[in-house]
Amino acid sequence: MRRRKKRVVGKDQDKEIMIMNKYYLNFKKNKEMICVYSDETDTESFATGYVVGVSDDDIILYHLTPNGNYDGYLLLPINKVFLIEHDTKYSNKIKYISEKQSKQNIQYFDDENLKSCLIKYAFENDLIIEVQLINSGLNDVVGKVYSFDEETIIIDKYTEYGEKDGQAIFNILDITRLSCDNEEERIIKYII
Repeated sequence: MRRRKKRVVGKDQDKEIMIMNKYYLNFKKNKEMICVYSDETDTESFATGYVVGVSDDDIILYHLTPNGNYDGYLLLPINKVFLIEHDTKYSNKIKYISEKQSKQNIQYFDDENLKSCLIKYAFENDLIIEVQLINSGLNDVVGKVYSFDEETIIIDKYTEYGEKDGQAIFNILDITRLSCDNEEERIIKYII
């Protein structure tokens, strides 16, 4: 039985993140399709796309579906990623298919605070976002950005049927996963 290496913490974790950031920056620069594994409870699932933002804490992927269609932007914490694959048969297939289809204009994010960048992008473009808080493994909040500042965000919540469902207020630092403009989110936007 293979045992998984425990995650490093402290200075060793910082060193590991710096090493990984070089790879992410290289993938971004070369516009290389990658597969990112970040769910330790489901080690077979992964996200596929292009790296469009890199900071010390997070990455943003221009996310693609298994059919090569645009599926919004996905922010993931770097310290949750346990495997990156590139130049695989699968990623090359997705790249080929996506290039044959009409493409969404790709937005690149170059600020150090990627969470705020993606929130601002969603706010300015009136997009639906899904937010996971404190590693819950769930989409804790789904809706439109009502307002935000450096520390706090207020979301107008919506159900999957497009019905308004109050507001949620939380600290931006508590965001552990953020998606914007994916297929499910676009459906909600169309019906509200």
